[in-house]
Amino acid sequence: MRQVILQPAGNAGARQHYADTIAAPVLLDDYSDLLGEDLASLLAIYPSGAAPLWGATVGEKNVNVGRYERMSVGDYVLFAADGKIFRGGTVTYKLRNAQLAAKLWDFDAKGRTWELMFAVDELRNFDLPYAEFNKMVGYKSTNIVQGFAVLDEPKSAALFDQLSLDSDTYPAVPSSGDLQKRLTALGDETERQVAAAQRLEQGLLRHWLLPDASGVCALCGRDFPAQLLIAAHIKKRAACTNQERMNMPAIAMLACKLGCDSLFEAGHISVDANGSVIVSSLAHEPGAAGEYLKSFAGKSSPAWNADRATYFEWHRKHTFKGSSIPKAS
Repeated sequence: MRQVILQPAGNAGARQHYADTIAAPVLLDDYSDLLGEDLASLLAIYPSGAAPLWGATVGEKNVNVGRYERMSVGDYVLFAADGKIFRGGTVTYKLRNAQLAAKLWDFDAKGRTWELMFAVDELRNFDLPYAEFNKMVGYKSTNIVQGFAVLDEPKSAALFDQLSLDSDTYPAVPSSGDLQKRLTALGDETERQVAAAQRLEQGLLRHWLLPDASGVCALCGRDFPAQLLIAAHIKKRAACTNQERMNMPAIAMLACKLGCDSLFEAGHISVDANGSVIVSSLAHEPGAAGEYLKSFAGKSSPAWNADRATYFEWHRKHTFKGSSIPKAS
């Protein structure tokens, strides 16, 4: 389950931190000596070389450490100041780094730095007064955001639903044990749970198909960063049985956002019984679309295997449009 993290940013110090490392993303190469192995991971997520970074201190008696350890990629942080939630973003990476935090933000009055660090992306503005926020999560109307906090599952779920906080690019990554429990729980949906189950399935599919910061499109065969890949059902989800939907990762594949996902969804490309990409009769038409489709003909799909064969067969029979053309010479 994705969680919501609350982060007050109203005092002078927090406002300055926000301006320095969220509003103005951190140039990662400037801190390569302090980032160590985290540098490569962050650059894979942020190819521009600049990442919005935030951090929390360990707090009194290390109270924030446990909260930080509960955080996961795909969680959502909400920044609060001046009586409202004003900004939010998806957590993309965690790194506990006291040296880097001290370099970025120095130390507080008690000699602590904001070492419980994380990176965020997909930042968006909010104008959500505390009174409305409190109503969403069931707090008293007079409650204010104080201190770094991780909300429980019911409160987080309410905010994800009402504020549309879900991210396809950075899904939550559950532990292996929790993953199996969640898969089993998807077997018996009620109507009220359908939307939540679909979001969870998408996150689980991406967890299976895209464990790293990049992956290979199953149709064009090119390597892309995670932000440009979709966990796409081979057999349409609506046509799947519960058992088929839980057949992860075989029920799905990675498809890039640079056209392959749309072409497969529309039936202009598919994969044959031998694992080769086939293209629809649109490829015979003159113009850019036909020429582009021809470039796919005969490519070997890196996603094809025996477990996926029946799902690709379903796609050919129910979605694919028209006959294929011979492989281009």
